Order: sequence, then C-alpha cells, then structure tokens
Amino acid sequence: MTMKNLFLIICILFYNTITSQKIVTKNELEAIEEIAKNDIKKAIKYCDSLLKFDFKGRNSIISKNGYLHIRASKYDKARIIFKNVIDNYEQNEDYHLIDAYIGYGQSSSLSGFKNEALTYALKAYKLSEKLDLKGEVAQSLSLLSYIYFSSKDYNNAIKYAKKSIVIQKKENNIESITSLYNNIGVFYEKLNKLDSTQFYNLKSLKINKALGDDNRIAISHNNIATVFKKKGNFKKAIEHYTKSINIHTKVGSNNISAHLNLAKLFLKLDKNLKAKKLLNETIKIAKSTGDIKTLEEIYSNLLKIAIFDKDFTKSSLFQSKRDSIYIVNIKRESEENLQMLTTQFNQTKQEETLKQKIAINKKNTIISSIIGAFALLLGLFFLQRFRNNQLKLEKDKLILEQKVLRSQMNPHFIFNSLTSIQKNLLDNDLLKSSKSLSKFAKLIRQNFEFTSKELIGLDEDLDALKNYIETQQMRFEDKFDYQINIEKNIDLSFIKIPPLLLQPFVENAIEHGLKPKKEKGNLIITILENNDLLNFEIIDDGVGYKKIEKVNDREHATDIFLNRLKLRGLNEEKSFSITSENGKGTKITFSLKL
Repeated sequence: MTMKNLFLIICILFYNTITSQKIVTKNELEAIEEIAKNDIKKAIKYCDSLLKFDFKGRNSIISKNGYLHIRASKYDKARIIFKNVIDNYEQNEDYHLIDAYIGYGQSSSLSGFKNEALTYALKAYKLSEKLDLKGEVAQSLSLLSYIYFSSKDYNNAIKYAKKSIVIQKKENNIESITSLYNNIGVFYEKLNKLDSTQFYNLKSLKINKALGDDNRIAISHNNIATVFKKKGNFKKAIEHYTKSINIHTKVGSNNISAHLNLAKLFLKLDKNLKAKKLLNETIKIAKSTGDIKTLEEIYSNLLKIAIFDKDFTKSSLFQSKRDSIYIVNIKRESEENLQMLTTQFNQTKQEETLKQKIAINKKNTIISSIIGAFALLLGLFFLQRFRNNQLKLEKDKLILEQKVLRSQMNPHFIFNSLTSIQKNLLDNDLLKSSKSLSKFAKLIRQNFEFTSKELIGLDEDLDALKNYIETQQMRFEDKFDYQINIEKNIDLSFIKIPPLLLQPFVENAIEHGLKPKKEKGNLIITILENNDLLNFEIIDDGVGYKKIEKVNDREHATDIFLNRLKLRGLNEEKSFSITSENGKGTKITFSLKL
C-alpha cells in the first residue's frame, strides 16, 4: 500500500468520527482496491467499518464489499450481500441495480446455482441495454460467458467473452480485459487448443504484472501451469503452481485451485506424501468457504491415497465423508431445481392472470350491448378455462417430475450399496472395491442427470439400467442373472424415450421377486420394434405377487409410470400389462410410439 493511500484512509476514518454523514469518493473506492491487492481480508474489514455509517453512495461500498467476498471465495456471503441490495433497490432502474444483478449472478454461478445465475445475468444485460450503459453491457456479457463455461458450452463462452472485450477496450477497462483474457485461456484449454490457451494466459499475466494485482497474477500462474501439465512439462507446471500457491497464501486468498491442481499432479507422479500434505491444507479453507464441491474432490483424492497405502481405516473414513458431502450437494441441487420450477409456475400463472385482466378491461370499453358483452365474457370464460387447464397440466408435470426424481433411487439401495463397497474395502479386495465404486458413482450421477431431462437416448437409458442391475448383483452376490435382448435393427442412439422408464420395474423385480427366492433367479428384458411401436417386456422368475397384497412400492411405481405415459398424450398407457403367478414370477409389457 502506498503512503498516499494510507494517508487517504486515515483521513477518511477521521472524517467518519466527526460527522454522521459522508460521501463515497472515487479515491476512497481506489483505496479499498489498493488494500485488496495485498490483503482481501483487510479490504473486507475496511468496507464493513464504512458500512456502519449511513451515507450517500452507500450502495457503491456494498457492491464493492460483495465483489471482495467473491474474490475471497466466500460466494454464499456474497449472494446474501447482493440479494439484499436487489430486494431494497429493485424499484430504481439504474447502474447500482445492474451491478447488484451482475454480482448476484456471478456469486450464484460460483455457488452452483446456474439457473439463478442465468436469470440475473439476463436481467442485467436487458437493463443495461435499455439504459445504454456500455460498461454494464460488457460486464453482463462477461457473466454470460462464464455461465456458458460452467455449462460446458465453451464456444459460446469464447464468443461472449470476445464481445465483451470489444466494449471493454473502448471503455479502457484494463482490469476487466485481463480477466477476460484469462477466461478465454481457460475456455481454449477446455477445447484442448493449448497454443491459443497459452497465448491468452501470457497476455493476461503481462497486464496483471503491470497492474501489480497479486491475486490475478496467482490465477495466471495457475492457468499457465495447467497448460504445461497437459503438454507433459511437469517441472514447469510444478514451478508455476507453486508460484500461484505462494501468492495466494501471501494475500490471504481462499482460492485453492492451484493447491488441488498441484496435488493431482503429485498423485500422477506417485508423490503421494506431497499430495496428501496439500490436500490436508485445503480442507480447512474449503470448509470455511462452504465449498462442498471442492471438499468432495479433496476427500475423493485422499480416498485414492488411503487405498493405495492400504490404510483401510482412513479409506472408510474418507469414503464416508465424501459420500455424505456428495448426497448433501445432490440434495441442495434438487431443492434448487424444485424451487426454480415452483417459481416459474407461479410467475407464469401471475403473468397469465395479469394478461387476462388487461384483455378484459380493454374489451369492456368497446362492448355496446348486453348480448355482445355476454358473448365476449363467454369466450373469455372458455379461454380462461383452457389456460387454467394448461397451467394445471404444467403443474402436474412439475409434480410428476419431482415424484420421479424421488422414486428413482431408493435410500435403502444407496445405503446397502455403500455397505457392500465398504465390506470389499475391509476384505482388502481393492480391484473389486475400485470397480464397484466406479460403477456406483456413475450410476448416481446418471440418475440425477437424467431426471432433469424430458427425453434421453435409449442407449443412455440402457447403460444406466445395466449399471443399476450390476450394482444390485454386487449387493446380492450374484443371486440372479440377467439378459437384455434387443432386436438387431433398432438404432439405440436414434430412439428417444422418457428417462429411467424401466428402472422402477426392474427394481421391483429384484427386490420383491428375485431377492426372496431361495434359488438363483433370472431377469430378462426384451425390446422389439413392430411397425411404429417399440415393445418392452420385463420378465422375472421370482416369487411373484398377488394384487390383494397391495405391494406399495410396485403400485407406486406403476402409478407414476402410467401418469408419465398419460402426459405424453399418445394413449401409450393402454398398452401396459402386468401378470403374475405366485411362485412363477412376474411379466410386465408395454409399448411406446416411435
């Protein structure tokens, strides 16, 4: 920090002690930024001290404080700060509101709330276009670029970043330009265009050094190291990762990307002790920032080391911690999706109600007779009923989607599978444990990815189904065999079906049919194409069931299945059939229209 800025801060603090009102100046914001270059935590504390006063320009300090929390990787706290600004200021359409939209979108994206991030990025872009604020338009484009990146759409991410740079150069915003250069380097790295990646990384590093911004210099070194790692120059990669870590430690940043990257490189080079040391250092930081995704990755790597070291006590501990964090993360994402769907439904309903009121008011002004008014109202009545039916249909779809999400993966199945994997670990069967862990992790991810989609390829659905059946075989120690018979002329990748349509029936066949059977059982799934129909058949030779027994799981799965087919509106539910004989198994058939 320069003597000039130190003197300025002392003067500001003195001024605050002798007056109840103050005005934020450009120099004051520059002083905060100067502190942040060397110590982000001190900059945050300084902002907090300023916000104890009521003064003109308070929103500028609040926004600066929010962005400092983002730079310190405290994304949840940043979201709270920006959301408070939005809630208290949304009636005023100016650059302060746009800044809050952008800050909330950025912190939401970094926290994993991609839907909220996109919503507020678009709000910021539309409002900045409306007010013709070029700088804010550029920031909105930068945020959209990052959101596309987080969704793995790297070409669009590069496109929006370059659009933003064009505007930023006209505005002479050097700090934003270097951040965008850095981002574009990351995007090209994901596309495996390493020469382009290094070109933008070096451009970013050069500007950051000129600005004297340690935090951004550290990020540049991390990105440069990643390219050297991909090119196989591990010595250079370690050198730049180490520089990044040292700088982050010096400025008090909570950014641990370089720690993780270097730890994974050490694992690749069989330097497990060095990797373990780095991973243990990052646990405390990740916990303090609430970064559960990073914690999951840390424990996954520590688990690999423990398995390699044959330390089964720690293997069990790290596996338990990783899996519990993963389940919390999935639950959090599911709750956010449910909240988003509910919000969208309510917004749609409110917009339709408002449109109907406006239409009725306009038409009432030109009604010249009772007959005309009656006819108009009658027409509006049927239109209203039609729209209500449409809204109800959409609501039913949302509710059904959530039922499907909750029904697809039985908690007992997850617990029992993890117990089986743990047993293999304790039995020192590393190969079987590794294979089981890989298959189970893939199954969990497939399950939660597919339930958010309306249709998936038949090949994807069958791949997930095979993972599920083989995981069950692992649990029950090959108590049953299975076959999936598919007609040769069926193009699995071309045919699209609702996701995880067969899994509930397969689960019931295993749990209620084959599991209670004393001898080894069989499960046969057959898929045939007949003209414009795709015919499915699921047969098990288990103990069967009687309808009067009211097997809740089987009836629940059947009800959800039939409702999913009804919502498609193709009368496919009429093709469904289930037959069973006690002691002779169960047969389920149905058809989908191609």
